[in-house]
Amino acid sequence: MLSEYLQPARQSVLLPDEVATLQRIFDQTCCTLGIQKTSAQAEGLAATLVNLYERGVRTEDQLSAMVDKIDFL
Repeated sequence: MLSEYLQPARQSVLLPDEVATLQRIFDQTCCTLGIQKTSAQAEGLAATLVNLYERGVRTEDQLSAMVDKIDFL
């Protein structure tokens, strides 16, 4: 799911372990908030996670805390 939002034209490159971290947070957040992974809310969550990561929010705790505060519904 997250790989759909990683565009080759961007300057930053996410390594496999970074993508795995984002995927883990995505999966956990979807489960916690009851978001279906094929929904528009999941798409927004994935895009938000990638955007936050590219802007320097790097730890799982920071990313989780930030997306937990966003209403994706």
